[in-house]
Amino acid sequence: MMSTHLCPTCGSPTHPRELQGWCPVCLLGDALQSPPSQGELGWFGSYELLGEISRGGMGVVYRARQVEPAREVALKALPGGAMVTAEARQRFQLEAQAMARLEHPAILPIYELGEHEGTSFFTMKYATGGTLAQHLPEYAGQWRRIAELLARVAGAVQFAHERAVLHRDLKPGNILFDETGAAFVSDFGLAKLLGDDRDLTRTLTLLGTPHYMAPEMARKDGASVTTASDVWSLGAVLYEMLAGQQPFRGDGLTAVLRQVEENDPSPLPPAVPRDLAVIALKPLTKDPARRYASAGAMADDLQRWLRGEAILARPVSKLEKARLWVRRNPALAAMSGLALASVFAAALLLWQSNRQLRQSLAQSLVEQAALAGTQSQAGTQTQMLRLLREAAVQVVQLPRLLQAEARTQAVAALALPEMSVVQSRAVFSEHNEGYESFSADFSRYAAARVGGAFAVLDTATGQTVRSFDPPAGEESDWVQCSQGAFRLSPDGRVVASAFHFPDRNVSLTKIYAVETGALLREVSVPGASPAWPACWAHAVDGFLARRDDGSVVECDERGQEKSPFSSQDVHVAEIVPYEGPMGRAVAITLYDPPGLAVWDLAGPAPVRRWQIPLLSIGTLAWSADGRWLAFGEHQPGTTPDESAQARPTHEVLIFDALSGKLTTALPGHPVPISCVTW
Repeated sequence: MMSTHLCPTCGSPTHPRELQGWCPVCLLGDALQSPPSQGELGWFGSYELLGEISRGGMGVVYRARQVEPAREVALKALPGGAMVTAEARQRFQLEAQAMARLEHPAILPIYELGEHEGTSFFTMKYATGGTLAQHLPEYAGQWRRIAELLARVAGAVQFAHERAVLHRDLKPGNILFDETGAAFVSDFGLAKLLGDDRDLTRTLTLLGTPHYMAPEMARKDGASVTTASDVWSLGAVLYEMLAGQQPFRGDGLTAVLRQVEENDPSPLPPAVPRDLAVIALKPLTKDPARRYASAGAMADDLQRWLRGEAILARPVSKLEKARLWVRRNPALAAMSGLALASVFAAALLLWQSNRQLRQSLAQSLVEQAALAGTQSQAGTQTQMLRLLREAAVQVVQLPRLLQAEARTQAVAALALPEMSVVQSRAVFSEHNEGYESFSADFSRYAAARVGGAFAVLDTATGQTVRSFDPPAGEESDWVQCSQGAFRLSPDGRVVASAFHFPDRNVSLTKIYAVETGALLREVSVPGASPAWPACWAHAVDGFLARRDDGSVVECDERGQEKSPFSSQDVHVAEIVPYEGPMGRAVAITLYDPPGLAVWDLAGPAPVRRWQIPLLSIGTLAWSADGRWLAFGEHQPGTTPDESAQARPTHEVLIFDALSGKLTTALPGHPVPISCVTW
């Protein structure tokens, strides 16, 4: 059987006894291209051709001098004129486009892409230092130089992959050096753009050079060629630099391809550092998923090896990590070993002392949480849970009794209604009288103005959305009450107001559309002080009115009285109705003497639920579920158990609407509270 060899230029099989050993593929390419001979070199457009550098199936590379700017460049041309196929032109343009999109310090830069007299060409940096294939003997045993070079090359390949370019022909012959010794990745003649289904080289020849191609490329499985294929080629180059020979060898193309597909590379020489050998062999696994995830990951591992750190190519035990640290820091390791025994003894004593201290601290934190639970202040629940969490992290496991107490306090904290300041927002009150009613999302509010007028404003900007004047032509009194005399609907689109006409002893309630200002409805209540619009939780179907004698009467939507409630010997300050899941009720603030009362309206006649004394009047608001009442102080010092001496700030008090028990206090308001809402 005739032996088969591989052409060093294109990788095609050759037979020594045929054509005197010449490669038939290269001879055919030369015939088709008909490049100019050395004696025919002259001008190629604006470039002076100085000599031929190399030639192959993807074109001819010349050394040329560019006129403007004045510099030497490498000019790659695709000769052949009209005989060049469209596929060859596309492949040539693809190479130029791939290099043009890659501006990286370790990728040979492209300068110009064009066509001269029917011949496609592009120019690039002229690397005068030769190829890695020519310099391989110089790297024998130079482990750090090898790692530094491959880290640079792998970083450049990663850069190309990030820009959707596969090289597919990485080998020592395609790694060039400039005059300073800097390495560059070159020759993207077999490159492929990720996402581009075209493969212009598939029908001409086997992709890449057999000694450096991945198994999936050797199988001509174009769909399987990914960035992992370039990672394989990087491993093959690194292996050759470390071992002085290619990882897969054979007598002819078929034998090499069989080695690539079926066999593992031979072990590297014992002189090669173990971790560097691991880095070289990991990319040469048959399964792409077991190689480095990217060329960048391989570059990172090489950098770790150069820094003396543990590599990621294989699991490293803690003992191995310690060994590497000792190797990097021998002096410090010796000092640490001498001090280890004394440090261990001191650490044990410190641990025991710290454990006792942490148990004491945990006990103190649980006691603080229990004390906080007795205070009716804002943020009590949050404070208790924070203290209990801090107690839990002090020791791995709390003592049994302390653990039971902490669990009890956690349950108590979760049962508390949590109130805290979520947001503080300024309300624009120019020309306002200080009485407001807010929409549910706080985007709008209604405010009284001087002279009986009122307006709806944007909360964020203070701009007036709509102004409303009192009834014209009649003497009327605007009722000065924070939420009683007017009320804004939850969606901010409807507002109700109450006007009092003392000369006729009539209160008039009007309902307006905010967007248009149109009057939607009005109801008069005879023989009463100013009327309060009903709760907006449901449709407006009635009103609550305060008579001159101090009693409160419920009226239907026509203003007809239903049943009065509250005693006549008290003075009502504010009336706030509720209608929702908890039924129908009304909360009333009283003055002379000050107090707070809740009446149920579910039955045929109002029934007082509870009444408690206070030290000043204020403003009220129901929660949506009717479970809680918020009371904002007009003056400080309102709880019955406080002294009469005023505190420096005002509070919002949260009461249980079913029992009247004070549950939470929100201090810190520097001015009287004119409006509260949920």
